Amino acid sequence: MAYIEYTDYTAYSTQAIDEASFPQFAEIASTLIDTITHNRINLWGGLVALPIFVQNAVKKAVCAEVQTLAYSEGDPVAAVEDSFSDEYQSETLGKYSYSKKTSMSEDVETFNGIRISPLVRPYLLPTGLLFSGTDPAYNPFGLLGGA
Repeated sequence: MAYIEYTDYTAYSTQAIDEASFPQFAEIASTLIDTITHNRINLWGGLVALPIFVQNAVKKAVCAEVQTLAYSEGDPVAAVEDSFSDEYQSETLGKYSYSKKTSMSEDVETFNGIRISPLVRPYLLPTGLLFSGTDPAYNPFGLLGGA
């Protein structure tokens, strides 16, 4: 389930996205945020169970990721299907040859080839959602799922 609505996105960004395509972008972006945060949003009771500053940070992170997906891919399906295309820069089969120049630099964070907005981590850093320690019960808010 996406963490933002179309109105959240339009309030955040001036990068235009077709309203019909928005749910797919929002779902992909929310899934990436869940992956980065080790699914803590759901483990801690969902977005509405978190403090307001965490809810706002998550929404901003998802908006930033939607903006990145829309800007770099333009199509929510292409954002996922073409995510591995940058792995190959050239190939040759007989007389057939194909070359592709990758547009992503090596310092751009990706997950399975999907570009992650550089704003995602700064938005989420003060929330505790990025904690990567070994305590599975870690929960700074004492909410559902934590100790």
